[in-house]
Amino acid sequence: MSAYMHEELLFFCRAFWAGACLAAGYDLLRIFRRLVSHSPFLTGAEDILYWCCAGIYLFGMIYRENDGVIRTYALLAVFLGGFVFHAGPGSVLVTWLPKVLRKIFHFLGVLINPLRKWRKRLKFLWDRVKISLYEAKVMQKIRKWKNEKKKKKNEPERNRDA
Repeated sequence: MSAYMHEELLFFCRAFWAGACLAAGYDLLRIFRRLVSHSPFLTGAEDILYWCCAGIYLFGMIYRENDGVIRTYALLAVFLGGFVFHAGPGSVLVTWLPKVLRKIFHFLGVLINPLRKWRKRLKFLWDRVKISLYEAKVMQKIRKWKNEKKKKKNEPERNRDA
């Protein structure tokens, strides 16, 4: 096998791997969409962003590996890599991973729920303390004002003409 054929075979394998990675990335996006509800606009924006990034990634790979020459077998390798991943582990991951993650989130929610109740109770108590401190400051000002008023009443009037 010549060195040229060896390089072309390695390029085919890298393109196959790139297709599998792109399919895995899109499957992660699909899993995220199953976990968090999206509006159609947001879904479209995510798709556009994903495909722009995928295009830049493939362009960079072809530019680095094959001097920018687009070969049909490279595109076929990307397609095959994506198809093999999508048909194999991708379908299993997209089906089962959201269910498993929901169970984990539910379990963590059960653990965190008592902490939320305590946090709300502590926040309520903290707010009460802040209100009490504020009222105490206001009361101090009122008392100070009344004391000043009493002092002015008790002072004998001075003769201002003298």
